[in-house]
Amino acid sequence: MLTTLGHGQNAFLSAALIGAGAGWLDRRPVLAGVAFGLLAFKPHLGLLLPVALIAGARWKTFAAAAVTVALFAGASVAAFGVEAWRGFLANGALARATLELGLVEPGKMVSAFAAVRVLGGPTGLAYAAQGCIAVGAALGLGWAIRKRPSGGAEAALIVLAASLASPFLLDYDLAMLAFPLAWLAMQGVANGFRPWEKITLVAAYVLPVVARPLAMSAHLPLAPLALATLFVLILRRVANAEDIAPAWATPDEVVPKAA
Repeated sequence: MLTTLGHGQNAFLSAALIGAGAGWLDRRPVLAGVAFGLLAFKPHLGLLLPVALIAGARWKTFAAAAVTVALFAGASVAAFGVEAWRGFLANGALARATLELGLVEPGKMVSAFAAVRVLGGPTGLAYAAQGCIAVGAALGLGWAIRKRPSGGAEAALIVLAASLASPFLLDYDLAMLAFPLAWLAMQGVANGFRPWEKITLVAAYVLPVVARPLAMSAHLPLAPLALATLFVLILRRVANAEDIAPAWATPDEVVPKAA
């Protein structure tokens, strides 16, 4: 929270939109699509949303998201004219240069691309690493959703896949980890913690505070490893469906297993 507030960033809004969209998929599919569509103001966080919606055959949500994006874009034209879009497209080269030339310090970012750059790797290797992570996240997300996981596993995986796929992800964007962290913690309380879950939960919880100093001062870009580990642990829960308790239960509804 302090990381986001200190930068005056909108990570709480983007986290709320992607979290709400993922959480509403079953109960309010159209409203979920509206939330995803409004996330268009940060399109790099929605790179894998089409994968999730298509794999789950969530066509109402897909259509609602598409219509929302179209209306959002139309409203911007009505308010600011087409020149705003021309300027946006013209700045594409600058956006790429910001990433490739380190105009935003790579140590401030938490993506696989940034991790390679922090370690002194070339741009090509950074893109290759990011591509592998993004493809792996897409495959894992698609596989998990095809299994129709119960509970909030789908929502947790959508949020994590979004964080893994984007090369331009800063530490304040990690506010959205609140959703997968809460879900996995609830599962551990209800069904017992599996190996590596507790330490991964702690590592991901402190990540927004420690990721930047570790990367910039110690050249230890550990954020992608923590995010990928959390993603894999939730996939493991999905593979063992008996390890999943009811969705987004309140603390009073979660009954720990007997020892």
